[in-house]
Amino acid sequence: MNARLVSSLALLATLTLSACGKVGPYTVEIEPKQRVNIVTLSEGELALEPGQKLKGLATYFPATKRLELEVGSEKLVFRKTKINPDTGELTAHPDFTEVRTTSGDALGLQSKRSLVCNPDCERVERETRVEDCTYYETYPELHCRRFHGRTICETVYVRRPVRGRQTVEYLHRTRDYEIKGSIYGLALGDVALTHAEMTEIDTDARVISACR
Repeated sequence: MNARLVSSLALLATLTLSACGKVGPYTVEIEPKQRVNIVTLSEGELALEPGQKLKGLATYFPATKRLELEVGSEKLVFRKTKINPDTGELTAHPDFTEVRTTSGDALGLQSKRSLVCNPDCERVERETRVEDCTYYETYPELHCRRFHGRTICETVYVRRPVRGRQTVEYLHRTRDYEIKGSIYGLALGDVALTHAEMTEIDTDARVISACR
């Protein structure tokens, strides 16, 4: 299965994580709900002000279970994140993220995806291609050897690869998702809301003609 994830915070709903060590970066929209300053990785500050519309880049690292959120030149790192593949939820509890406001309040992250049906919940496209392939044929070969001054020959059958062509049908299934979440504190509540959209494309291949 191949999946191409586009637009905001797609990594928060990813069920199959990238084998290259990270997922993203992807754009995330942030809407502050409270006036707070957050301590960033570089010991700087990220100021949130209600009425703002911020955009950042989010990157998820499955090996270390951390999510990095870059807003301008500042970076927040949410550690010990969890993804629930059954519900499409991502959570990073404030007690473990190590993200803090300048006043000392711990902040976490949560997000959940929902399927968008407008009106269809899934778009299906079929594509047929003729592609290169390899098959094997058996050939007789005469093998000879000298034995006690005599030449002894025998026929041996060997398999050799042959380049061919075959027809392959591809089935593309496209689904759109909306992802809503928040940056929050246990005492503060929602500090900022996050919103994202994701398009997921799954591709299945089926060989419909022999390789010849």
